[in-house]
Amino acid sequence: MVKYTVHLKVVTNRKLYKGMFILDIVAINFNKLEKEIKERGEVIHLDNGATLIFEHVPNFGLNWGNYTIFAGAFHEKEENSGIMHFLEHMTFGDSKNGKEQEIQTRENILGLQKQGLTGQYNTVFPIAGNNASNYLLSTNFGDAFDIVTERVFNPLFTEDNFKRELEVVKKEFNDFQYQKNINPYNDISKQINKKLFSANPKILRDIIGTKKSLENITIEKLREHHSKFYTGNNVLFNAIGDFSNTNLKKKIISQIEKIPQGKKIPSLKFKEQDLYLSREQYSIDFNLGSDDLVEIYFKIPNADSLDSVPVPSIRRILTGGLNGLLYDELRYKNNLLYSINAESIEGPKTHYLRVRYTIPSDKLEKSIELVTKGIDRLKKGAFEDSLFDACKASQLPQILNNLQQPGWINGTLTERYNGERFGRETTSLEQIQTSMNLTKKDVVDFANKYLNERYVAIVKHRK
Repeated sequence: MVKYTVHLKVVTNRKLYKGMFILDIVAINFNKLEKEIKERGEVIHLDNGATLIFEHVPNFGLNWGNYTIFAGAFHEKEENSGIMHFLEHMTFGDSKNGKEQEIQTRENILGLQKQGLTGQYNTVFPIAGNNASNYLLSTNFGDAFDIVTERVFNPLFTEDNFKRELEVVKKEFNDFQYQKNINPYNDISKQINKKLFSANPKILRDIIGTKKSLENITIEKLREHHSKFYTGNNVLFNAIGDFSNTNLKKKIISQIEKIPQGKKIPSLKFKEQDLYLSREQYSIDFNLGSDDLVEIYFKIPNADSLDSVPVPSIRRILTGGLNGLLYDELRYKNNLLYSINAESIEGPKTHYLRVRYTIPSDKLEKSIELVTKGIDRLKKGAFEDSLFDACKASQLPQILNNLQQPGWINGTLTERYNGERFGRETTSLEQIQTSMNLTKKDVVDFANKYLNERYVAIVKHRK
């Protein structure tokens, strides 16, 4: 098995803070990482528009793959909502070269996991093992690749498969609706999201579709969407593992070359979201006893922007531990609540920082005053340097662990490709590099720039 190196330079000078040694600097050699990407990463563009990204891991003995079709729920018309999810279901029936039960037997022998995932922007089909690691034995990967390729690009749209999957999707729809109905927060979240994402209301649509749109789906529409979207120009194939067998790699390329080219689907266009300045209050039956649920939203830079790099530190300083500023104000100094969280909420061209907590109704206004006070402390930099040090101490282990795992090169190359094709601003590696140089002043400046005007949504328990 290949040995991964993290390329660290550890500076040994440490400072003593309250009896604890804090590591001053952990540096990652990004030049060596780039060299490793060039040595083990490979991007291939085929004449039919398909792109293949390989991460070669010599002597690994394991392989993993993934098909991404650049079409999802956002590419549907309203009357056809749910059709891309339905189409994903149809790829697991009979194919032009085999019956479903025969294919399933072959999958089981190989340890292949049958899976698909329809998202807002794309549909994904892993070529992965039915195990915790998701990897397949390299000796089985070629056959597994054949099965998934056959399923995804050569499904047989029979009447029997259509009727069966229609009932399956209807059951999923009913289950989905039931889960939404029993969640008392569902109605209020709809009201809030209509405001948060009003510029792009399509994001509020359910991937599974509506009762009416499901009734409108026909075999002809499924065939039409498959021939339009499941084409070379809309295919990205990723692979990680031992591809030292050149015959396997040639086989993968030759199979993907057979996919019809089709038309390149244009990039989705989204509108910039306005900032809501109003404070609004909603009432709903909510099983919190006498408590209210408070949500405070701050509009911040898009998650793929380098400007958003301070966000994890902001979250950590505010609520990431019991020494966070909002814990300090609301729990320790005033004993108002048990917990409070800050988290990121992301949508198209929209990114919010949300502060969320529950509070007794009679202490609601006081709590909002104290949240404002805690954020003002952040904006003034009125917190110990150790709280900022804790941000890097908590984030670095995950970063370093990720850079030792197979897949980080493939992920980086995929992000770069998506950036070229769809305009993603930065890659995770660039964000890591920026975060390594982040200072306390950067965090304070970010807070002063973005944590100002806010839209406050208060969910009140109806008595």
